[in-house]
Amino acid sequence: MFLRLAQDIDADPAGLIRDYTDHTCGAAAGLARRYLGELEAGQNNAVIPTSLSAAQFNVNGAFSYLSLTNLYRWQRWCDEMARLTANDPRCSRNVESLRRPLELATLLRFRELHQAYPEYFSDYQTHQRRVANPRNEEKGILFMSNMRLKLADMSRAMPLELKAVPAERLHREFVYTAAPVADPEAAFGYAAGIKPELPLTFGIYPLLDDEWDGRSGPRHDRSLNKDEIEPGVYQLHKIPDIEVVLGTHLWFTRSWRPDLRFGGDLCRPGQDNRYDLYVSLKCDGPLFGGKATVDTVLCDQVILIKK
Repeated sequence: MFLRLAQDIDADPAGLIRDYTDHTCGAAAGLARRYLGELEAGQNNAVIPTSLSAAQFNVNGAFSYLSLTNLYRWQRWCDEMARLTANDPRCSRNVESLRRPLELATLLRFRELHQAYPEYFSDYQTHQRRVANPRNEEKGILFMSNMRLKLADMSRAMPLELKAVPAERLHREFVYTAAPVADPEAAFGYAAGIKPELPLTFGIYPLLDDEWDGRSGPRHDRSLNKDEIEPGVYQLHKIPDIEVVLGTHLWFTRSWRPDLRFGGDLCRPGQDNRYDLYVSLKCDGPLFGGKATVDTVLCDQVILIKK
């Protein structure tokens, strides 16, 4: 597009898009243009928060157009585009490339998609195979999607003190981090690293409606002292009776890094959205009286129990 407009500033953008998609997608060109048009319209109309939320794939902010309904419809369109280009290897490859970002979004929301459309979104591996040879920026997305899927199985790695809680009242999340720490003692083998400090502070900060409009709900803070920490083992630390709103997020330490946004998955209009929240933390090192030589704080899962 840029090249053609540089050659002819008066060229028709719609015509250039049509020529390009006709050449690259062949028989699927019309459907490809329809998909790209909806994608662009969604991006233009989305709420754009800071990069922090965007990095966590916030489907209530920067990526609000990636709704379950849209993802399902676009996947069906991609199926049809694949059918239309099945006998044209070049166009088929181009359709696969066009579909790749959609697969990443699908994987990140797979557990919600499976609940909404169980017949279509039945096999996680099918969508994962379409992101073969992932690039570096895609590896983090695939890691998070795998973790979210594992955490959805409430029969696995649930702390002993919460095993009696009915699965339908439970919700688990993994704290977003660009560099997850491998730890064999973590619930699913990985944890998010947190800056060691005493007292160790964390808490809930809910933001209402548009999460950057300056209005906030009640916050809940925790401050752990050394005598509350058993070094070298994962412990659950409770924040009771929180109200989940659209932009609810969990922060750690004075730097507020890392943090976790989870309001969009749990906030249901007109319902009682109160939960008890448990943060699973392991502290070790001299600062906490532990045996490790280096001070570390790891979070392997966050568990919410509906009131």
